[in-house]
Amino acid sequence: MSHQTVICERLVQSDRDMLDIEKCIVGELGGENHRCAFFRTISYIKLRIAALYVPSKAPQTASCSDLQVVLTPTEEGSWVAVRRRFNEPVCTQPTISDCEAMEQGLCSKRMRTEGSV
Repeated sequence: MSHQTVICERLVQSDRDMLDIEKCIVGELGGENHRCAFFRTISYIKLRIAALYVPSKAPQTASCSDLQVVLTPTEEGSWVAVRRRFNEPVCTQPTISDCEAMEQGLCSKRMRTEGSV
Protein backbone atom coordinates (compact mmCIF):
# COMPACT_ATOMS: atom_id res chain seq x y z
CA MET A 1 0.00 0.00 0.00
CA SER A 2 1.38 3.43 -0.86
CA HIS A 3 0.41 6.83 0.46
CA GLN A 4 1.55 10.42 0.09
CA THR A 5 2.40 13.07 2.60
CA VAL A 6 2.13 16.72 1.59
CA ILE A 7 5.25 18.55 2.74
CA CYS A 8 4.25 22.02 1.50
CA GLU A 9 1.92 23.58 -1.05
CA ARG A 10 1.28 27.04 -2.43
CA LEU A 11 -0.82 28.91 -4.93
CA VAL A 12 1.97 30.38 -7.08
CA GLN A 13 1.19 34.02 -7.77
CA SER A 14 4.73 35.42 -7.54
CA ASP A 15 8.41 34.48 -7.50
CA ARG A 16 8.23 34.48 -3.68
CA ASP A 17 5.69 31.64 -3.71
CA MET A 18 7.95 29.55 -5.94
CA LEU A 19 10.98 30.35 -3.75
CA ASP A 20 9.05 28.97 -0.76
CA ILE A 21 8.38 25.75 -2.70
CA GLU A 22 12.03 25.50 -3.73
CA LYS A 23 13.24 26.09 -0.18
CA CYS A 24 11.07 23.16 0.88
CA ILE A 25 12.51 20.97 -1.91
CA VAL A 26 16.10 21.86 -0.97
CA GLY A 27 15.34 20.94 2.64
CA GLU A 28 13.88 17.58 1.62
CA LEU A 29 16.59 16.62 -0.87
CA GLY A 30 19.51 17.95 1.18
CA GLY A 31 20.71 20.75 -1.09
CA GLU A 32 22.60 23.77 0.16
CA ASN A 33 22.43 27.52 -0.53
CA HIS A 34 19.28 27.13 -2.64
CA ARG A 35 21.12 24.68 -4.91
CA CYS A 36 19.83 21.31 -5.91
CA ALA A 37 20.50 19.21 -9.03
CA PHE A 38 16.76 18.41 -9.21
CA PHE A 39 16.14 22.06 -10.25
CA ARG A 40 18.08 21.40 -13.48
CA THR A 41 15.90 18.48 -14.63
CA ILE A 42 13.73 19.05 -17.69
CA SER A 43 10.54 18.03 -15.89
CA TYR A 44 11.16 20.52 -13.05
CA ILE A 45 12.15 23.34 -15.42
CA LYS A 46 8.92 22.83 -17.41
CA LEU A 47 6.87 22.79 -14.20
CA ARG A 48 8.55 25.98 -12.94
CA ILE A 49 7.98 27.80 -16.24
CA ALA A 50 4.32 26.74 -16.20
CA ALA A 51 3.91 27.90 -12.60
CA LEU A 52 5.53 31.30 -13.08
CA TYR A 53 5.31 32.39 -16.72
CA VAL A 54 3.20 30.30 -19.09
CA PRO A 55 0.12 28.93 -17.37
CA SER A 56 -0.48 25.27 -18.12
CA LYS A 57 -3.92 23.86 -18.82
CA ALA A 58 -2.78 20.36 -17.81
CA PRO A 59 -1.34 19.11 -14.51
CA GLN A 60 2.43 18.59 -14.45
CA THR A 61 4.66 16.44 -12.28
CA ALA A 62 8.39 16.35 -11.58
CA SER A 63 9.83 13.58 -9.40
CA CYS A 64 13.09 12.76 -7.69
CA SER A 65 13.22 9.44 -5.88
CA ASP A 66 10.17 9.47 -3.58
CA LEU A 67 9.75 13.26 -3.74
CA GLN A 68 7.07 14.50 -6.13
CA VAL A 69 6.28 18.09 -7.16
CA VAL A 70 2.81 18.46 -8.67
CA LEU A 71 1.40 21.51 -10.44
CA THR A 72 -2.38 21.66 -10.68
CA PRO A 73 -3.88 24.48 -12.76
CA THR A 74 -6.73 26.42 -11.12
CA GLU A 75 -8.68 29.53 -12.08
CA GLU A 76 -6.66 31.52 -9.53
CA GLY A 77 -3.29 30.27 -10.81
CA SER A 78 -0.98 27.28 -10.47
CA TRP A 79 -1.29 25.24 -7.29
CA VAL A 80 2.06 23.53 -6.55
CA ALA A 81 2.43 20.79 -3.95
CA VAL A 82 5.54 18.97 -2.75
CA ARG A 83 4.80 15.42 -1.61
CA ARG A 84 6.62 12.34 -0.38
CA ARG A 85 5.41 8.97 -1.63
CA PHE A 86 5.74 6.07 0.78
CA ASN A 87 5.22 2.39 0.05
CA GLU A 88 5.30 1.33 3.67
CA PRO A 89 4.98 2.98 7.07
CA VAL A 90 7.86 5.30 7.93
CA CYS A 91 9.76 4.64 11.14
CA THR A 92 12.04 7.36 12.48
CA GLN A 93 13.67 5.09 15.08
CA PRO A 94 14.92 1.63 14.11
CA THR A 95 13.26 -1.16 16.03
CA ILE A 96 15.25 -3.85 17.81
CA SER A 97 14.51 -6.25 14.97
CA ASP A 98 15.83 -3.70 12.43
CA CYS A 99 19.02 -3.31 14.45
CA GLU A 100 19.43 -7.08 14.72
CA ALA A 101 18.90 -7.45 10.98
CA MET A 102 21.55 -4.79 10.30
CA GLU A 103 24.05 -6.50 12.59
CA GLN A 104 23.42 -9.84 10.89
CA GLY A 105 23.75 -8.29 7.42
CA LEU A 106 20.18 -9.23 6.49
CA CYS A 107 19.30 -5.83 5.09
CA SER A 108 21.01 -2.98 3.33
CA LYS A 109 20.09 -0.34 5.91
CA ARG A 110 23.00 1.24 7.71
CA MET A 111 22.76 2.79 11.10
CA ARG A 112 23.76 6.44 11.00
CA THR A 113 26.83 7.13 13.08
CA GLU A 114 28.43 10.44 13.94
CA GLY A 115 30.39 11.73 10.96
CA SER A 116 28.49 9.65 8.39
CA VAL A 117 26.32 11.31 5.79
